[in-house]
Amino acid sequence: MKLKLPIVIFLISLMLFSGCYTKPTLDEYVSELRSNCYESVQSDLPITAGYGYTEKMPSLDGEITQRTYALIFRLKDNQNENITYNICLNFKGKEYKSTFKLNAVSHTLTAIIPVDNFNLNEFDITLSYSSTNQVIKMKSTLPKGTISYSKALEYLQKHQSELVNSYYTNGEFCGEICARVLVKDNHPYWYIGLTNSKGTKALLIDGKSGDVLAVRDIF
Repeated sequence: MKLKLPIVIFLISLMLFSGCYTKPTLDEYVSELRSNCYESVQSDLPITAGYGYTEKMPSLDGEITQRTYALIFRLKDNQNENITYNICLNFKGKEYKSTFKLNAVSHTLTAIIPVDNFNLNEFDITLSYSSTNQVIKMKSTLPKGTISYSKALEYLQKHQSELVNSYYTNGEFCGEICARVLVKDNHPYWYIGLTNSKGTKALLIDGKSGDVLAVRDIF
């Protein structure tokens, strides 16, 4: 029996779309991200930095609002709080400036520079304090082969599918995700926090293999 042309086209389209179907990713539910880490090179004052984003108006309500991207710098070892430290960054022909202030949570001197689409692994900053102006090179500490946060979330879905599925209700992901990359002893790791109204499930993922190394509850 011959099939009519419209039916044949419909069946072919159905097979093509079925073959291209991909499981929804978790990327869109990330409300806080640190995608790169930096540290100063040959500097009199040790500085660390991280790049990523947070919600413009942070709230663990399960809805991701407008994201704000920024470089966050920290002066280590609690430098003299009576001295004002200023930082200057040039990126894509634009000058960014900020002043270090004491962070009430981390108790470290912190400077925040809002900047979009920052993609450098090495860059220079100028640190000014007292009568000193020091050019400091910042370099990414991420080892070669570190997986992205998107890939870390893919591994999370693969290795912890039952846990991830528990955050879905009627096909909707009910929660928010925090993803932060970190480096310890020259090895990368991803901290992933899954948060809903019941609390936070914290996971540590190997930053190269994607293996889930630890899972714990935080209330």
